[in-house]
Amino acid sequence: MLAYSDLEIYRVKSSLDQLVSYWSKATHTFIVNWGEFTITLEDVYALLLLPICGTTSLVSPLSNDEQSLLSSLPIVVEDLKKRYMKKKQYDLLDWVRYFHQEDSQDLVELASCISLWLSRYIFPSKTSRRTVQSTVFLLACRLAYGKHFPLGAAYLGTLYHNLDSVITDANSYSENKEVISSIDACFL
Repeated sequence: MLAYSDLEIYRVKSSLDQLVSYWSKATHTFIVNWGEFTITLEDVYALLLLPICGTTSLVSPLSNDEQSLLSSLPIVVEDLKKRYMKKKQYDLLDWVRYFHQEDSQDLVELASCISLWLSRYIFPSKTSRRTVQSTVFLLACRLAYGKHFPLGAAYLGTLYHNLDSVITDANSYSENKEVISSIDACFL
């Protein structure tokens, strides 16, 4: 049996570029010589263990505790902006350092950790490569309170959207324009 530590998976950029070039925005499939295939919700569940079912809706009203937690996260963002004003914006490392200065184990720290994870790994985008997205705060607060949400479907939708963006960016590429697209290369 092969030990996990002995397993090395190399990511070859040219192979990844080739795979992405087969992506069809119209059908959300990879169209190749032998047919077409796609990434399914079952693949996301099997490989990432993200839940595909959930009982929480993002449009349902927040409890008072969730509302309090949600209102504390923008305060943290403002404090981070003040601390790192010279850098023009804080990055993911600054976000982690901010919450690990003290030995606090409160829900704000948990929600911030979930926000970081959601921004970086579940909903990766061009802008979230370096900062935490404030758009995930609501979901992070609900998850911090133990609510269930179908993250697998949300991740798959984001992956499809980002693959579509790569194709759009590549088609509009010109010599004078830098193409910056973001996809989860580790998953592919």
